[in-house]
Amino acid sequence: MTSGPKLDLKNPKYELYEQELQDLNREVAYHPDLQEILRKQEEKDFYVQLADIALFCGVVLEGDYTKEEVLKLCTILTKKLYERRTGIMLHIN
Repeated sequence: MTSGPKLDLKNPKYELYEQELQDLNREVAYHPDLQEILRKQEEKDFYVQLADIALFCGVVLEGDYTKEEVLKLCTILTKKLYERRTGIMLHIN
């Protein structure tokens, strides 16, 4: 996943990304074990990576999703990842 805005040097224009995607990308950065899973995934398609994140979070996906539903899913996954991170931090103390 990439965070935005992104500058494409081959085609110099900014691509803006939805806030939900930016938030999810930012939260993934706190999970090196998930980053390793995503790095090893040969398929770099956004939806495949989103499915991997959902699997990591224990969220079952089924069917097709609208853009709004994908953004809602991103919010849910961001919260799940944050809870995992918070739980890890609380467990250590």
